Amino acid sequence: MTQLELLREMYLLTGLNDFLIVLSNEYNPQDWGYYYPNNKVIVIYTLNEDGSKIDKDALIRICCHEVAHHIQYHHTKRYKVKDGDEHDEKFKEIFAKLLEKYYNGNIPIETIEVIREEGLLYEPNSKKKRRPKRAPKRVRGNVH
Repeated sequence: MTQLELLREMYLLTGLNDFLIVLSNEYNPQDWGYYYPNNKVIVIYTLNEDGSKIDKDALIRICCHEVAHHIQYHHTKRYKVKDGDEHDEKFKEIFAKLLEKYYNGNIPIETIEVIREEGLLYEPNSKKKRRPKRAPKRVRGNVH
């Protein structure tokens, strides 16, 4: 998927067109993606540790994660980072809605497992029902 195709898909998905996506053809050992709120720019690192391209589902997951930060910062009334935690319940809800909409409610299980492992799965009833965490088939690293 090209940068322009991904940008177009995210614009259609969100109904917003006030952000930019840059695909960086490199590996970043610390982050898979990063959102720059002052510039409204999302950077996604598209290479794995071994130099291979990340797959489409990983690209979509990382992109939706960063777009959720954009919505959080610029389209959520009275949003402020609390205690340095950008991954609060509101973020998780936005992220979940983006993935659900993108995949028409059929989010790939591997995507769900990675998100759960990262602690970013939106589970509004998790205090009532505790499900055991499953280890992902492969860990993708941090997304900020």
